[in-house]
Amino acid sequence: MKPEKKNAKFDNYSYYITPANIGGEPHTILSTVGRVEQEIYYDQNVFKGTPEEVFEKSKATDDVKYSRLAEIFGNKKRGD
Repeated sequence: MKPEKKNAKFDNYSYYITPANIGGEPHTILSTVGRVEQEIYYDQNVFKGTPEEVFEKSKATDDVKYSRLAEIFGNKKRGD
């Protein structure tokens, strides 16, 4: 995806959603990879619940942790 912010540090961003079992409980990992030329940036956020549960929560919460998920999947519009 192209960045939505003006003056973003990276030209393109890729997002990966991975279900995981941590301590016997379902979790969802959002990995973000930013690229510009030979530079690569990555970040990961861990959410408690299955991907379906996490996506539903992203629609219903204003919690900043979920805001990027909501933007990526079109559940909410950016406020800034």
